[in-house]
Amino acid sequence: MATVAVGLMSGTSGDGVDAALLDTDGENKIGFLGGLTLPYDDDLRWRLLEVSQHDVPLMEVLRVEKEVSEHHVEAVRQLLAQHAKLAKKVEIIGFHGHTVRHSASDGITMQIGNPWILSRDLALPVVSDFRRCDVAGGGQGGWASMKKSSPATPAPAAA
Repeated sequence: MATVAVGLMSGTSGDGVDAALLDTDGENKIGFLGGLTLPYDDDLRWRLLEVSQHDVPLMEVLRVEKEVSEHHVEAVRQLLAQHAKLAKKVEIIGFHGHTVRHSASDGITMQIGNPWILSRDLALPVVSDFRRCDVAGGGQGGWASMKKSSPATPAPAAA
């Protein structure tokens, strides 16, 4: 049975959030139903790159994480508005977060982004933190090896 899902990605270039509406069986089939890119404004992009490339105070990392999470919420809202007929069929969100540190050879990776904000604001379960499971198992954190990793646990939808 197919599931309609939203997939989210924020690349290390810091240009914005890519959101995709997908039809999937959760294992092998992935059909693209629509998508968009919601660019970050210049201030958030600059701060995100600072967090990713420099040692900054933890409070700044947390502030940026909150803003990045809220930006992802807005990307999903815009995507679902563009595809209103499918919006009510969405069952789950896959949220990669934004990579701020990654050294698979050292077994280290960190993505920022709070799945609980997305789940609360969008009333959908959110699966996140894909890379850590793979890196902890000796992988590189890439898609090919993540497909073989243990499944992630979704954050329950807010009531």
